[in-house]
Amino acid sequence: MAPEQALQAMERIHLRRPGQAIVVSAEWSRMPASPLFAELLPASAARERTAEEEKASSELLLELLLAEPEPRRQRLQSYLRDAAARVLGLDAERLDVREQLTSLGMDSIMVVELKTQIERTINLAVPMVDLFTGTVDKLAEQLSRKLDDHGQVEDLLAQVENMSAEELEQHLRETGASGGHQQAH
Repeated sequence: MAPEQALQAMERIHLRRPGQAIVVSAEWSRMPASPLFAELLPASAARERTAEEEKASSELLLELLLAEPEPRRQRLQSYLRDAAARVLGLDAERLDVREQLTSLGMDSIMVVELKTQIERTINLAVPMVDLFTGTVDKLAEQLSRKLDDHGQVEDLLAQVENMSAEELEQHLRETGASGGHQQAH
């Protein structure tokens, strides 16, 4: 940090007289992706999702929307177990889906990270309290019910629209959700 910048920072601190203060010279855009840094980064520096991430998100949404209630809940449970395990740094197979997330070691920073990941991936709002008090199993059930809400479905279908016809057909064939419709050649 240049001496002039340090003096300006000290002057601002002196004028405001906060109980505590810290001055950091950092290149925030080089920090690992974290919801905690999102407020520090200018909008232009925020990490955009890659085309691959967008495609994976759209495919997951389509799979969830086309699934019957029980397979949808199971798919959500699998997705949430994997996401929670990544945030916690645990093996997904060893994560008990009936265990409260905070009992597994999830702290408030991890809750924010998981909430952001879920909301960016499947575009469904998840209340913080549900992450602090819930289990993967309960969350899967709650999100599955939200997907049954037709207003939510319209919003989610808008995300799937950015898939090409070929990608959509391929996904339907892979998931067996095409209902037996064959394309004429």
